[in-house]
Amino acid sequence: MNWVLFFDEVDALFGKRIKVKDSHEKNANIETNFLVKKFQKYKGIMFMTPNLKKPISEEDMTKIDYIICMPIKK
Repeated sequence: MNWVLFFDEVDALFGKRIKVKDSHEKNANIETNFLVKKFQKYKGIMFMTPNLKKPISEEDMTKIDYIICMPIKK
């Protein structure tokens, strides 16, 4: 399928990995890692828009081909 994927508020998906203190945090890290691997395998076009200026970890940023920064209008 030739789909274009769009993820709004991607900072909620790609938050910084946290040290595991309980099973909830372990599951959150596993889910994030799962999504990152699926995104890497996707061969189509994907747009991801964050709400925060620096939402994605440096490690995940290296996996993105193009980054377009849009200035915020005042």
